[in-house]
Amino acid sequence: MIEANSTDDVKEFKEYDELLEILCKRKMVIKDPLRAQRKLTQVGYYRLSGYWYTARKFDWVDGATPEDKKIKKVQNEFHAGTTFEDVFGLYLFDKHLRIEISDAIERIEIFLRTIIAHEIGRISPTAYLDKKQFSRDAFNPESKIPNYDDWLERHTKLLDESKEDCIIHYRNREQPVPIWVACEVWDFGTMSRFFSMLTGKNQDMICNRIDIDSRNALVKTG
Repeated sequence: MIEANSTDDVKEFKEYDELLEILCKRKMVIKDPLRAQRKLTQVGYYRLSGYWYTARKFDWVDGATPEDKKIKKVQNEFHAGTTFEDVFGLYLFDKHLRIEISDAIERIEIFLRTIIAHEIGRISPTAYLDKKQFSRDAFNPESKIPNYDDWLERHTKLLDESKEDCIIHYRNREQPVPIWVACEVWDFGTMSRFFSMLTGKNQDMICNRIDIDSRNALVKTG
């Protein structure tokens, strides 16, 4: 067991100016040291190291070629022309790309969740409790599609733990929660499993609503 005050094999703590000095010694070009130090305080040396990793020089293991997926030895030196500004620019690009992708995924998730809840809610406000709306395979432990009992347990847990006013309203009154309200606490996995358990008829109804030709595009197995 490693003791809290043990320093064996642990990297030495470095101040921001010392970290910049390390980068300079490794031949990274830093045009504006003051700005670079600010960025290190804002983002962190370790996080940025992932973005300059590929700019470091590599030594191939003896006998290995670039096509081999063998371990490479990383040198403590950057390729000529590597700048801190370019590295930080790559970090910002990745950050903005993640935000855009996350926003797009959220839009898709909300759209699908709304359509599913509306179409199934038309059958019954509590259709998620009606086993006739689900495939027989959803009740077969050996099936590849999600299991209904497991899904219902997860669904109930999400409702019980929710702090959303719309859920608390029904919980306090001990009233059944309509699917178009309950779906607000679903994560993507819960929604995907719900769709995957539905009968083919119900799946096709939803797919037709969103112009998807094959229900398999939305089906989750396992």
